[in-house]
Parts: sequence; C-alpha cells; structure tokens
Amino acid sequence: MSGGFLDPNGAAITTDQIRAWIANGQGYTLSLGNFSSGSGTNNYAVSIFNPSSNSKNILVYSVIAANGSGGQTALLQMITSDTAFTQTNPINSQAGGPASSIQATSRIATSNQSLSGTFRETIAIASATQEMLINGDCILLPKGSSNGLAAYIETFAAGINSLIVKWVEY
Repeated sequence: MSGGFLDPNGAAITTDQIRAWIANGQGYTLSLGNFSSGSGTNNYAVSIFNPSSNSKNILVYSVIAANGSGGQTALLQMITSDTAFTQTNPINSQAGGPASSIQATSRIATSNQSLSGTFRETIAIASATQEMLINGDCILLPKGSSNGLAAYIETFAAGINSLIVKWVEY
C-alpha cells in the first residue's frame, strides 16, 4: 500500500491490515452488477459518500471497471456532496457481517448520467477488466469530512459492463 495511511493506533496500513479488517466484517463491495448497456453513448455510475456525521474512516482500495464488448471509458471522480443516484446496499465481504456505516449513501445509476467536473482517473477499456487504483493506490474518505467518490463507465455500444468499488471501514 502507498500513500502513508495510518490506522487508529498510528501504524501504517498494510495489505495484511486490510485483510484483517475484511475478516473482522469491516470490508464492503458495491457493484453495478453485470449491466447490459443500451446502444449509443451512455454513462452509468457507482458512488459512495462518507457524510460528516459518520465516525468511521473509509479506505477505498479497489475500483474495477469491466467491459464485455463495445468498449468503454472508465472515469473516477472525487465528490464533496452525495449523488442523487439510487440507494443500494453494499455487500459485506464477510458472510453475515454487519451493514456498512455508509449504506444510506451507497448508490448506483443504471440510467444515463451527465458527466462534468474534474476526473481523478480516466482509462479506456475494450473487452477487458481494469483496476483503476494501481500500484497500491488507495483513496481515504476521512471520518467527519463529507467526501466521496463517483466511478463512471461511459459505454459506446450495447454490451455487458460492470463497475465495482471495494473499501474497508475503521
């Protein structure tokens, strides 16, 4: 892991620490699912938002975009307000684990969305799966800060696509 992130005890966060949090029921996944996009150019999204009222840090360690056919551009954007997408429940990475502290602000958009603003990451994908946070990159959404991220896939033709965000809460 890179970025100098620290756990609540001041120790550097490692991949082993992330695995331990997942085993402890603190890891979550939010997915657009295997989504069949319409013809033409369309933008679909997944977003998570850590409101100022939340007492937990959110460490995003994976954002995956997948394209089965037709090609797409995957975009990642930092946000400072919750999106108006449809609320959906993240899946705990530990079977039977507790609900996410940001369940109410975990969202997906399965209808065309407008793109605007500055994007942190932008990649082109054709019939492939791509991790958007490479070389150990992570995104920290600190507790009490009102920060989040929105990941988009911009599709160019009908086809199967997906978008997945994974994080731990501590």
